[in-house]
Amino acid sequence: MAGLPFELTVFDKAYVNKGPLGAPKSLSGQVVKNAIGSLEFTLPADHPRIPALTASGARVLANYRPPGRDEQFLISGAVEQVDGGGPRHSPWRKFAVEDDFSVLTGEVQCWPNPTGTIAQQGDDEAYFTVTGPAETVLKAILAPNVTRQGTVLTIPATAGLGATITGSVRFHTAFERLFPAVEQAGLGVRVRQAGASRILEVYVPETYDRELTQESGIVVSGEYSVSRPTITRVTALAGGEGTARVVRQKIDAAREAEWGVVMAATRDARDVASDDPNLEALLLARMDETLAEGASKASLKCELTETESFRYGVTFALGDKVTIRLADAPPITDYVRSVDFSWSKDDGVRITPRVGEWSDVSNDPLIERVVELTRAVSNLEKR
Repeated sequence: MAGLPFELTVFDKAYVNKGPLGAPKSLSGQVVKNAIGSLEFTLPADHPRIPALTASGARVLANYRPPGRDEQFLISGAVEQVDGGGPRHSPWRKFAVEDDFSVLTGEVQCWPNPTGTIAQQGDDEAYFTVTGPAETVLKAILAPNVTRQGTVLTIPATAGLGATITGSVRFHTAFERLFPAVEQAGLGVRVRQAGASRILEVYVPETYDRELTQESGIVVSGEYSVSRPTITRVTALAGGEGTARVVRQKIDAAREAEWGVVMAATRDARDVASDDPNLEALLLARMDETLAEGASKASLKCELTETESFRYGVTFALGDKVTIRLADAPPITDYVRSVDFSWSKDDGVRITPRVGEWSDVSNDPLIERVVELTRAVSNLEKR
């Protein structure tokens, strides 16, 4: 159909191209920064691609063409669910596709000895530990496990992007052990189909340099909340048993002074051997992670709409950093965390970017600004 900005292509489980889909009855989905996105579309039951889409392991690659720009990758993944219904004269089939980011959340199990057999995985204290730039750690942990499992995933050589982190795995997924540390290191990660393979892409988000406001028509709605910290000091316990364990503590004195609370937590680091030459650095990194998890939480939600100067795939991308001003509040900077997209014959194309976690995020500058806004509102209410 002329003007349709989305192009869907069907593949089988071996990544063999089965042909383009054409215009569906309707389409919707969401791409998400450092998380699993989704895609759903509905077809008439007599559509010629139905047999390929209902075959086991069927896959879909979706591209998006912004106005005046070349086609670009949107989302890819395997068909995870098929629904059907409708009246006898016009039945339909609906297909749900799971984002290939699931490679990180469920497909690849990371072993403590990724090149060994199942009998060579060691005892309960055996972990595979890597320290370095966040991109390097992610790829170093994934690569041998992807090879061992035979997972379809191409992992380019690391460029050493991101701040230094430490990752330790023992039959975990990369997502549950390395995120949000990878994001806190300043990186975005996605997995996309390219030809007969999938590629792990790690990138540094760009910054949109214009402040977004409600007056501009870009910010449709927004809300925020703030909560006090849950951890102000942490004790880390390295390997060994009983008195043989190495114990270290880190206290965020500034946090305790600001909030007037002492909130203690313990971090089990038994995977770090007491004779590890990097013991102190590893324990410090673990304590920093725990303190970050227990920091003051600011929840920011903003729904945006596209304009000529703010258009997905043209002037901004998923994960880009933007600055938003809500009413008379100080400017707040966060990321484009997700982009909702949809198309139907009646409504046409709709693109809805969302800024903020839509769940708790920890960011000291953000917290400070939200606290300022909260106090300002409180003062107004007392007048």
